[in-house]
Amino acid sequence: MRADIERAARAVRVATEFEWTWTTDDLRPFCDQVGWQLSGLDERYPIVTDLEVNRPDAVLYVGDTPATEVFRPIDQICFRASDVVLDRDDLKQELDEIFDALVQRIFELIGQRPTGWWVEPAMVGRN
Repeated sequence: MRADIERAARAVRVATEFEWTWTTDDLRPFCDQVGWQLSGLDERYPIVTDLEVNRPDAVLYVGDTPATEVFRPIDQICFRASDVVLDRDDLKQELDEIFDALVQRIFELIGQRPTGWWVEPAMVGRN
């Protein structure tokens, strides 16, 4: 199983330094900075990351806006830092270790512990 902790951490670092307006207008410049590809916003997975994992696609959650608005508000961008594995209880320990390593790397980059966004290691790999 593969994990790409350094590229995932780099994306988090760039996201923390990015001058967000929190609209879809930000997506192209952000993707350009992290080396991701952006396709049509109406696609199920409009972003493909550069992470070396078996599912490099990213999910984009945008807020509801009137059809007349060009740039919709961004709620979340979700991507995977490790390979997706389904129904593999034997990999739970490895997934927990990957999660712990990623969280530690992110803590080092941003200099703080999580507040409000914490996900338990047991949730890793279930998408």
